[in-house]
Amino acid sequence: MKILAFTDIHNQKNYVDRVYRLSKKADIVVFLGDLTIFGEINPDIVKKLKQIPTLVLMVHGNHDDPELFSQISSVNSNLVFLHKKLFRFEDTLFIGFGGGGFSEREPEFERFVRKNKTEISKFEKIVLLTHAPPKDSCLDELDNVHFGNQSFAKFLKTHSTKKILALSGHFHENEGKLCRDDNRIFCNPGPKGMILNF
Repeated sequence: MKILAFTDIHNQKNYVDRVYRLSKKADIVVFLGDLTIFGEINPDIVKKLKQIPTLVLMVHGNHDDPELFSQISSVNSNLVFLHKKLFRFEDTLFIGFGGGGFSEREPEFERFVRKNKTEISKFEKIVLLTHAPPKDSCLDELDNVHFGNQSFAKFLKTHSTKKILALSGHFHENEGKLCRDDNRIFCNPGPKGMILNF
């Protein structure tokens, strides 16, 4: 499966134009938050997102109002707001949890995972979409200190026998980073986007 992932475009339409062009080579597109700058959105960005020819799974970032994502996904069939939701695509389970970015833990995410434990256990391939990166990964390190989220890291550790792609943004300093650890792949695709084979 070819997954086109992008994040943190902060109202810059040129990034969405690039993602639109790349999307023709992808099976599915995912967006990891911070579409806007403090909630302000360029309408041309939404218009271009609607034109992407495949499904776009989205979580919101710390700059975004989740209501905006609910609105635009409710009227556009190719846009799916995945915050606190599961989505099956082929043999892979996509798990979405947006917002945040600065908290060490997300108790709400932990409750969501417990609630959906049975469904999650059915899949051997998982794509975790979060705005904030997991703790102690290549994506959360700034000046030799790890600032990521412990709840996301705990999820990855608990499901270490599964093949997992952990996609996140938030830390612009780590844009374009990709690393592997056993069955897990970590990636911050940045605003330009990256196509990943998974």
